[in-house]
Amino acid sequence: MKAKAFTLILALAMLGLMAVIHPATAQDIRLSGSVAYVVKSDGNVYNGSNSQIGQFRGNTLHNRGGASVGEIRGNSIYRGGSSVGEVRSGTVYNRSGQSIGEIKNGTIYNASHSSIGSYSNVDPTRVAALVFFKLLN
Repeated sequence: MKAKAFTLILALAMLGLMAVIHPATAQDIRLSGSVAYVVKSDGNVYNGSNSQIGQFRGNTLHNRGGASVGEIRGNSIYRGGSSVGEVRSGTVYNRSGQSIGEIKNGTIYNASHSSIGSYSNVDPTRVAALVFFKLLN
């Protein structure tokens, strides 16, 4: 009986250690407090209702039907082969070079520097592609 209890305690301790070593990381983008997008490690993009709406294949973003809707090259975002904007040092610029928002330290700001959302574990350029340039809308 003691051996079974010890084995069970040891197994639970190992599971706890695994959870610390390999924590689950949320890769979400929240707008107005609600999950707007989830970007999984396999590149799949889901909306707040957990329906797949697209996929990043490398640096190319595809819609649910598989059609390419945009591309990220470095810090620049393209739609239909033309640049629509870029992210430099956390500031989001449109194709005219106007600042349209910021993505810094887990918070998304609009051009008026008001917080419009948050993100965790998602590349800022991908956040800009989805939130500011709405490549999947």
